[in-house]
Amino acid sequence: MKISKKALAGALKLATMVVEKRSTIPVLSCVEITRAGPRRARLRGTDLDLMLDIEIECEQPPSAPLLINARALERAVREARADAIAGTLSNDGETISLSLGHIDLTLPMMTGHELPEISTSRKVEDGEGTPLFMAPKDMKSFLTSVEYAISSEATRYYLNGAYIHQKEGHICAVATNGHRLAFTRGPAFDEPFSGKIVMTKAVSVMKAILSQSESEEACLRLGDEDHLAVRLDTGEGIVLHAKTIDGTFPDYPRVIPDAAEASDVLEVDPIEFRAVCRSLKALIAAGPGGSSTAKLEPNGTGFYLSSHQPGEGRAKAHLPVLSGKPSHTLGFNLSYMIDALAGRRNSERLHIKSPSSPIIVGDPTADHFDVVMPLGV
Repeated sequence: MKISKKALAGALKLATMVVEKRSTIPVLSCVEITRAGPRRARLRGTDLDLMLDIEIECEQPPSAPLLINARALERAVREARADAIAGTLSNDGETISLSLGHIDLTLPMMTGHELPEISTSRKVEDGEGTPLFMAPKDMKSFLTSVEYAISSEATRYYLNGAYIHQKEGHICAVATNGHRLAFTRGPAFDEPFSGKIVMTKAVSVMKAILSQSESEEACLRLGDEDHLAVRLDTGEGIVLHAKTIDGTFPDYPRVIPDAAEASDVLEVDPIEFRAVCRSLKALIAAGPGGSSTAKLEPNGTGFYLSSHQPGEGRAKAHLPVLSGKPSHTLGFNLSYMIDALAGRRNSERLHIKSPSSPIIVGDPTADHFDVVMPLGV
């Protein structure tokens, strides 16, 4: 068989995000290459939660499935100097010889095994479920805008993903770890559908697929109420099947304060505010035993932002506000505020009801906002 280096490299970049680096089931470290047509090959990889299926052009595609270690093949393609990778199967079918342009490489293949399939109850086929259509760059932005707030705490597994659902006639996504929350509002969508919690790894792979896409439209299909799965298809021969988290996402609107009740509405320069938070974190929080807590306290027409750690020192900065007058002293996590302010260029408002109330970063009626829980100082 003979495959373009560029096409194979792109496919393997995605495949190595899905397959296991190390697994007690060796076949899960492999990609499967099969014949998809006269001049087409199909690459598949799975970790039993995700299944990636990619079709690419191929001269003389294999007549029987080939199972090759995904990362070994990816390294070979990355080092190749030839524009196309040629592969020749050994007579015993146990190895494959690759011509890389300046080096000939022989890799072992896994024989006597088949790539496991995700159960049909965890797959959404074309035409099933609820289709959500967006331009690839818009869908990537939609996922990116909440990804950083996904929890990594295993005990609350239902927070280990982005919750995609319908709210007030729009496709929405939200993620939280219980200490911060990110919300984004997507395109209008009137048809009710069952919300899904898309696991962190699936979100990362989807973003990578969408980054590579040159299609005008991508389709994310959500399974029905009892169908815990999603399917991403860019229409370019790349399909991702992903299980979703079997759990109930918290009633997140309950933790979002009513912005109308905020006693402090402070308009700030998000770029300067974020830069100061980053400096405080680098100077104090990065030290041994450093704390990520910052203290915000009013000072006339602005406020002081400070952080300290016994034995490490204290850092303090004065920040003006563009409008509003601070009246509350409160603490917050520097890392969470840095993430919440990322990508914001125009002036932003902080809505603060009380020192013990969550801080709303941004306009809660806009398409994106964050909530950062307060800390004792």
